[in-house]
Amino acid sequence: MIAQILVHSNTFINFIHLKYSMNALLIIVAVVIFLFCIMIIFAIIKKLLKIAFIAAVIFVIIFLITNGAIMNDVTKIKNAFISENTLILLDNSNTILAGFVDGEKAKLVDQTTLIEINNEYSQGNLANLKKDYYKVIIVKTKVIEKLENITINNKPIYNVEILAALVKDTTISSITYTDLVTNTNIEGIKNTKAALFAYIYRTNIKPTLHPIVFFTNFKQNNIIVYPETIFFKFAKFMPLLWIEQKINIVKDRIETQIA
Repeated sequence: MIAQILVHSNTFINFIHLKYSMNALLIIVAVVIFLFCIMIIFAIIKKLLKIAFIAAVIFVIIFLITNGAIMNDVTKIKNAFISENTLILLDNSNTILAGFVDGEKAKLVDQTTLIEINNEYSQGNLANLKKDYYKVIIVKTKVIEKLENITINNKPIYNVEILAALVKDTTISSITYTDLVTNTNIEGIKNTKAALFAYIYRTNIKPTLHPIVFFTNFKQNNIIVYPETIFFKFAKFMPLLWIEQKINIVKDRIETQIA
């Protein structure tokens, strides 16, 4: 009887030892798995940090190179808009209504040349229009629709009056041709529509003087620039304040050099 009790006791003790041994083994396995997971996570984080660091370095290099290229392009644009000739055209429903060559002076496009321009433009031949010009800039009438506080020779004019004169060939009774060309560096064969467009562009739209107006409309495809250099490509998705800042930096540099 006593022997049986001792046998059962030993069996129970062995069972308890086995149970604790299994629990200890499970704990050890869990710790090993946990440590293994930590090592894997640490390795992944280390690899991601390495990739992020490399990406950051590449981004900085690209940014510096791109920013330098952009500033160089802005400088060229600023200088070119002063010293080189740019063909500026007014588009209304895919028809060119008027144009002028913008440089130190504004040279008006005559009717014969305007017909030739429309022939090329209707076929999308901007490259043929560019010729020896620095750029071709096409301004849609939607741009003028948005202009406010317009004055011509210190006379306030509504944008609807200007649009009517440009699109429907109506006259603006409060201004004369002399108002458009006096002290404005507008020259060429007398063409009221072209002179009016040149006056409005040079005093209210030109990018070096009114970058916010110009590039707001450029982003909305109301102004087309051909060819598009790197600055204009970036300007399509960069904030307007960034664009204005770049132009003002170059403007200040040029004014400092002149002074």
